[in-house]
Amino acid sequence: MPQELVWPPVINRDTPAWQTLQRLLAESPPSADQNRLVVFGSAAVQLTVASNLLSADIDLSLDVVTIGPRGLTAPKAQERLRRAVAKVNAALSKDLPYIQVCHWMTFQPGNRWERRSVETSEGNWRVVYPYPYDILFSKLRRAEAKDIEAFRAVIDCTGHPTEAEFIQLCIENYRDFEARLRRAPSQLPEVVPSHDLRSNTVSLWQAIWARSIDIDREIAKPALEQLQAGWADYDPSLKDELARYGQPPRNKALPHTKGKDRSGPETKGPTR
Repeated sequence: MPQELVWPPVINRDTPAWQTLQRLLAESPPSADQNRLVVFGSAAVQLTVASNLLSADIDLSLDVVTIGPRGLTAPKAQERLRRAVAKVNAALSKDLPYIQVCHWMTFQPGNRWERRSVETSEGNWRVVYPYPYDILFSKLRRAEAKDIEAFRAVIDCTGHPTEAEFIQLCIENYRDFEARLRRAPSQLPEVVPSHDLRSNTVSLWQAIWARSIDIDREIAKPALEQLQAGWADYDPSLKDELARYGQPPRNKALPHTKGKDRSGPETKGPTR
């Protein structure tokens, strides 16, 4: 019997992911204002809602947002974090997951994900754990076997997301499902693999909810209808009124414009 999804969660400190992560948190952050880590991927799910979901690595990024000249300090902060991570990884036993420092754009969750996330304080660090649905939505972009397994693990442990809950998240991110032109294939490996979110969604729905899904009808159309409803809070008669003012008067003739004389300009000879 699955438990309910409890959020904010109690971080599970009996997991392999925590055994590794706590070693990094014992290190000093790059600076007092560059100490915010976002932990995502399967390790974050293991730490928050499904401890039985194993992961070979812990994906995290340093959340540094700076404006103006201070933006130049971000690469230095990233480098300090990478050195600390390398030190931790070098001392790990083979049965523990290693830490993978990622670019912040690697994690591609749903809109407004930070409003759903939870932040904890660990020593001098601030650690952010995204909501499980946002982690699953990010995994939908790749939808490999281990990503599908993450969906199953979360649902088995919590009973969520239900099909209705996850389809609502997809509706809120409907622009991500718009068809895009495929670019020419590259011979070089991609840092973030490019996959077709639409076909991934069709495959996921069949694997998790055992049915096919019509993306245009069940995701795009409801989203556009919700947006249209948001604009329709005015008197409908105004639409006809505005249309009437936009039309030229019926009885008013258009101003006559004298055309050019095709025979050319009038020749004026000298006055006699």
